[in-house]
Amino acid sequence: MAASGRAEIPGSTRVVDPGHARVGDVDPQAPMEVSVYVRPRTALDWVDDQADRSPAQRQYVSREQWAAEHGADPADLTAVEGFAREAGLTVVGADPARRVVQLKGTVDEVTKAFGAQLEGLYRPADGADPYRARTGSLSVPDQLADVVTGVYGIDDRPQARIHLRQAKAAAPAAADASFTPVQVAEAYNFPSGVGGQGQTVGIIELGGGFAPDDLSAYFTGLGLSDP
Repeated sequence: MAASGRAEIPGSTRVVDPGHARVGDVDPQAPMEVSVYVRPRTALDWVDDQADRSPAQRQYVSREQWAAEHGADPADLTAVEGFAREAGLTVVGADPARRVVQLKGTVDEVTKAFGAQLEGLYRPADGADPYRARTGSLSVPDQLADVVTGVYGIDDRPQARIHLRQAKAAAPAAADASFTPVQVAEAYNFPSGVGGQGQTVGIIELGGGFAPDDLSAYFTGLGLSDP
């Protein structure tokens, strides 16, 4: 429950995972960075409307347009920054488009600023690295009750886990199947007659990069020109 003069941040309640073991204390003087997200300046109904449209019918906006129309109100960012400085925290940066203020301080300073209750360092059952665990909810001063929508980074427990499954020896092998981008586009009725001009695509190669000749051969096999 939030203290007098403070408001609980909705959805911020955490509990300790019963399957994780406590392995130590959190150093109160260790550095910590957190991300404070604020409300959008306008309702995001427009986003849901665009998501319901086919790709060819969607309206696309620049980052600058997004920040101006759907990003954070500068006054909200300023209010969070002022609160942070009063709490002894350092403002690392603010991004209106993402609606976030990045803050840093010691563990003790951050937890006091947001009313966090740390329980210690815990280790997942799969042996992953220890993480900071907290319980209860986070809070902010009443004047920020309608401004702050979330604070992330105090409790840094893993948010994803591996979902690999090994087939049993007696089970029949699954049929190998792969699909080219052209086939995927056809399956999802992607607009034809478009070449991607003016667009940028990022390729993340966790396996160590790619050879230009291989990329060229791949697109040639699809009947497409090199990007």
